[in-house]
Amino acid sequence: AVAHQLRTPMATLMVASDALRPEHGELAPGERDELVDILVRQSAKLRALIDDVVALVDPSATIRPVEVLTPIRGTLASLASQYLPNHPVETVADDDTVFDAALALRLLAPLLRNVADHVPVDAPVRLHGGPHPELRGTFALVVEDGGPGIAGDVTDLVGAFRQGPEATGEPSPGLGLGLTVVDAMARTLGGSLVLGRSALGGLEAAVLLPDRGTDRG
Repeated sequence: AVAHQLRTPMATLMVASDALRPEHGELAPGERDELVDILVRQSAKLRALIDDVVALVDPSATIRPVEVLTPIRGTLASLASQYLPNHPVETVADDDTVFDAALALRLLAPLLRNVADHVPVDAPVRLHGGPHPELRGTFALVVEDGGPGIAGDVTDLVGAFRQGPEATGEPSPGLGLGLTVVDAMARTLGGSLVLGRSALGGLEAAVLLPDRGTDRG
């Protein structure tokens, strides 16, 4: 699974790069721009995959000490704008709840990339951040989507180098390393990744972390 995910952007990069070689003839401006755009996007995708592999090998290496706590609502909105610019996203958080923005990025980026890759752009997405309403002493970062959902036991999705089973109604291209990476980082922090079915109709991924009193205002 890992090799396949790395080969796909690499193959695309090689094809696009080869098409730009002078010996293949002059390209129209629009064609050249399109190839350059492919190179940029696939390079970013490959870098993200490599970051995920590094995080999986040594989760603690990607986690920095808390330096700045910022309002989690703003952090969620910023991440939604960056990773899901075309999806309708609702952010749910109290204005006075703060969290380490860099850590939120590391934990949520793989989940948001999965949403961007596998959830239709017209499906709703909801991001939560704050103390868990039922588990005392737990801080929760939650990503919910209104996608097609996952057939079978969603808890079985978390595992090294495993792919998701078929999505309801159509084959799933796989959820990749993202879930495994987030689970590994959460466990390093003394927490966990819990998967379930979202009230929106798709997947709910909740990162549950010990709330030691530094994540709230």
